[in-house]
Amino acid sequence: MNTQKCNIDSTNILTQVESKCNVSNMVRFADIEKAFRQQVASDLKYLKANYARQNKLRPSVLEFRDLENEAKVREERLQRIAPLIGMNLTTCEKRYPMATTYPEKLA
Repeated sequence: MNTQKCNIDSTNILTQVESKCNVSNMVRFADIEKAFRQQVASDLKYLKANYARQNKLRPSVLEFRDLENEAKVREERLQRIAPLIGMNLTTCEKRYPMATTYPEKLA
């Protein structure tokens, strides 16, 4: 009986040591929650700065789009009208020096 009691005690001791080792290596739920909270705070800070920057750039982007649409309308009109009056679009730059920058597709 004494031998059996020793075996049980040693098994209990080894089990407790093994349990302590496993628990110390496991990630706790609190650690995961803390990491998620830090990530949320970081993302919110970044998004706030991102949206502020977007709001500053928005007027410029809208102006660019308006200019692009206006240029497209004028380009289409030029391509329709120039041949009717016998004008070659590549020579427009020579005749009208104020318009010195045509898009590549017109030249």
